[in-house]
Amino acid sequence: MNQKESANTFLVILVLIFAGLAGYFAFSKPAVAPVVLPVNEPSPPAQVLPPVVNTLPPLVQTTKPGWKSYIGVGFEIQYPETTFAEVSVTKPLPPEYQKNYTGTKLIDSTRIGMLGKQECAYGQSGLPSPCSAEMESGIEFFVADDSAENLTATLDSSLKTPVTIAGKPSVKSSIGAEGEGADYYYIPLSVSQTLVAVRTYKNDGFPLQALVDEILASLTIK
Repeated sequence: MNQKESANTFLVILVLIFAGLAGYFAFSKPAVAPVVLPVNEPSPPAQVLPPVVNTLPPLVQTTKPGWKSYIGVGFEIQYPETTFAEVSVTKPLPPEYQKNYTGTKLIDSTRIGMLGKQECAYGQSGLPSPCSAEMESGIEFFVADDSAENLTATLDSSLKTPVTIAGKPSVKSSIGAEGEGADYYYIPLSVSQTLVAVRTYKNDGFPLQALVDEILASLTIK
């Protein structure tokens, strides 16, 4: 009986030990955080940027006070309005003098009413002759459908001077004697077009070189 009671007591103790261990592990187990599924929230609307607008004002060619603008084919120049008047002219150009070019000439505004009248004397003879725009002193503008390089290739090299007009490398060719003559300016407008500006002057020096330079300085190539 003693041995049987001892065995039962031992079994009871084992059961209590296992029960205590099971309770310990049950209460000491770390809590597991619940899994939270993400909620699909609506995306914010895409930001629409306004179109880029160029706010810079366009470049505008301003006219000097008392000056007038003349717009030709591919170029624009300015000149003193009270000094010059515009007339149409036709003439051949060097060095061949074979092809006639039609252009515009600025002549002394006080002589515009004399054109066509027998009131002029050109050259050294002094004989009266009809006043002609082609023979008047002034500044002429012609557009040639050829490159400046071709037009100046056969000019006398001793008469040619490199100049820069409107930012373009150009050529000036001067022909004159006894106070009369002409200065030709070959200004590239493009690879196939050339602006030929001509200053024709007589003994009175009109138009003065300084004024011609100022007018050429106003040149804008379109």
